[in-house]
Amino acid sequence: MVNAALAISIISIPIFAKAFSNKDRHNIRFSELSKIVEVSKNNQNQDYYVSKNAFVNKNKFYVTFDLVNAFYFSSISIFKKIFIKNYDPTKVLNSKFSNYVINSVIENKKWNNNNDYFIYDLETKPIVSYKNNELLELINNEIYVKNIDLDAINNIRNLINKLEWDKLVLSSKEIDLIEILSGKNNKIIQYLRRDWKYLLNNNVQLQNLIINKFGLEFWNLLNDFYDVYSFNAYLNIDIKNANFYFEKDVKTNDEYDFDNKINDIDKEYLKKHFANFINDKVFFNNNKSKRFSINLIDFQKVFKNINNQLDWENFIEENATSLNNINRILTDIYSFSNEFNTIEKIKLLSNSSITKYYKDILTPILELDPSLNLIYTFLLLLIINITIPLTIFR
Repeated sequence: MVNAALAISIISIPIFAKAFSNKDRHNIRFSELSKIVEVSKNNQNQDYYVSKNAFVNKNKFYVTFDLVNAFYFSSISIFKKIFIKNYDPTKVLNSKFSNYVINSVIENKKWNNNNDYFIYDLETKPIVSYKNNELLELINNEIYVKNIDLDAINNIRNLINKLEWDKLVLSSKEIDLIEILSGKNNKIIQYLRRDWKYLLNNNVQLQNLIINKFGLEFWNLLNDFYDVYSFNAYLNIDIKNANFYFEKDVKTNDEYDFDNKINDIDKEYLKKHFANFINDKVFFNNNKSKRFSINLIDFQKVFKNINNQLDWENFIEENATSLNNINRILTDIYSFSNEFNTIEKIKLLSNSSITKYYKDILTPILELDPSLNLIYTFLLLLIINITIPLTIFR
């Protein structure tokens, strides 16, 4: 009995010494957490977690109790295996394992430029990870079953090949169809619209499945809206004050780089649609049907060498190699606003790969909540104090 008690004491001393040692740890908090999906050329997907900002408090200090962590090691291992296939922090936060917290390790990531990258919020299953049958089900549930009739499909197909979509001439069903296709109040359809071209790239099977299930007319509607006339959709849905504009819930698959060239869609819009030169007037469209104009002479006080539409288009083309240059031009344009008319600021599209912006990834690490350790340590010590005397004097 004495030997058993001595052995327990010898083993317990280093454990307790380590258990009650003070540890200085970094307290890291993140903002705008997102998930980047890397798709390799052989269609293998890998998820990574990223953050816009990481806030580190190096002075955060508390006591950890490694004895408790050791006691719960087996349950942590089992827990990790549950989510090992797709380890998503949101699954942890929504689970019944309230004793645990997620701490993320920041690691530098060297991205493979030969792969494709897509950014999603944490809660949404990435569209690019869907199988064809899942995409069919999504299209059926989120679009096809929404009381769409053939007349509305034909009318909208005739509309979307135009640069301007006049909302006043459309029926309520036709307006509803445009809003359904654009993903108004529907984040998953916004992702579908964003990633449509990638989904259909080298995927003839998906095209055939859509045609077989929903018909050729419906396929043509989807592909016209999301691909063929995507620039027209951009003009009427994504530019502020457009007839069908609404705030989007999803990010683009790009970020801003002020030294990089502007997005091709923005370049086309600025060249041909933002400013129009007619006779001795310059009209600033901004999707307000040329309500605001200034004299060409006044315009030339700022832009001296621009006399007509062709000069303007060439000017934008020359400066489109730098987002900084375009922003300076737009600042000068906004200066033409007055108390009676305002040229509303446009939001240019992001113009650089997300892999240039997100240099680091976050690796989630599962740990016990430190705030609960004192309670569990007390309970564990109580059990040991009761168990050891019973074992020795049995």
